[in-house]
Amino acid sequence: MSFDFSDHVPFAEQVRIAAQADVLVGMHGAGLTHTLWTPPWAALVELFHCGDFRCYRNLAALSGHFYVTGDPDSVIKRRVPAARFLEKPELWTARAQASHMNYNYELDVDVVHGLVQATLPHVRSHLLSPHRRHAGRQQRHVEL
Repeated sequence: MSFDFSDHVPFAEQVRIAAQADVLVGMHGAGLTHTLWTPPWAALVELFHCGDFRCYRNLAALSGHFYVTGDPDSVIKRRVPAARFLEKPELWTARAQASHMNYNYELDVDVVHGLVQATLPHVRSHLLSPHRRHAGRQQRHVEL
């Protein structure tokens, strides 16, 4: 399922959606704080950490969630500047060029898929997960 946590979605609805997520995937930014509302077995995939991987890694750890991020050079490729700079080239200053927020990016789908796949053993093995798998062991039922 894909969802955009934009400002036109009421906060309560954002929390409700996050509370149903097994894996939260996103770029570095405030939207990743929705990991606070995800279930205990959830995992967080930060696609681009801007050199500050500790921020959301620590938030995930404090929330008891599994965290994974990839090498920024393998996950995304920086592309052309954001449209506002193409429309007004005079805004494309050295300062604007230095900020990662002023570019468009292209994701490597195979790498993103691999990052999400890396979270699945955690999601499936967590004691509270509805997806819990018991690695080849049969459940034994004991009657008292």
